[in-house]
Amino acid sequence: MEYQSALEISSFLNSNVHLNKGIALGHSNKYEEAIASFDRAIEIYPNDSLSHHNKASVLTQLNKYEEALLSFNKAVELNSNNSEAYHGKGFVLHQLNKYQDAILSYDQVIN
Repeated sequence: MEYQSALEISSFLNSNVHLNKGIALGHSNKYEEAIASFDRAIEIYPNDSLSHHNKASVLTQLNKYEEALLSFNKAVELNSNNSEAYHGKGFVLHQLNKYQDAILSYDQVIN
C-alpha cells in the first residue's frame, strides 16, 4: 500500500514538472512545445484538471477552438469548481458562435 502511494506521488510530481514547463513555454509564445508538454503531463497524470485547462488556453491562443473546447470540457469534468476553465470554455463557445452554450458556461462562473 505504501509503495502504491509513493508511485502516485511520484507520478503527480513528474506530471507537475511537465505542467509547469508547459506554462513557461506558453508564456514564451512557444505554443506547440507547450502543448506537447501539457500532453506529456496528461499522459502521466490524466486526471489533472490544470493540465487540461492550460492546454485549452494555449489552443485558444492558436485559434484551435474545437480542440480547446475538448480540453476545457475535460478540465471542468475533472474539477467542476474551476471557474477559470468555465470562463475559457465560454470564450471558446462564443468564438464558435455557440452563444447559448457560452452563456451557460459563463453562468457557471457567476453562480
